[in-house]
Amino acid sequence: MTRSCHHHAGDPSGAMTEPQMSRANHLAWSKQRALWELEPRGGGVSAAVASIVQDFASHPDLADHPARTMMTMLAFSGNLSTPAQAREFVEGIG
Repeated sequence: MTRSCHHHAGDPSGAMTEPQMSRANHLAWSKQRALWELEPRGGGVSAAVASIVQDFASHPDLADHPARTMMTMLAFSGNLSTPAQAREFVEGIG
């Protein structure tokens, strides 16, 4: 899988070899992508959830991070339904 820290037209997706990114860098990059989805030009809460779930799954040190499951459960139960709620959750991921 490839990822990048180089952004095009404000979108933080791209290409960089996975092993080049440390856990801390991948976590920061994943959060940045999710937060981008919460911007008006992004895809909204569901896209932010999908972004975190997918990005964390792609890194061996984040694949079992509890935020993946918790964010999904909160979103599906309606307890993470606004961009403000999702932003607070994403910003609190450590």
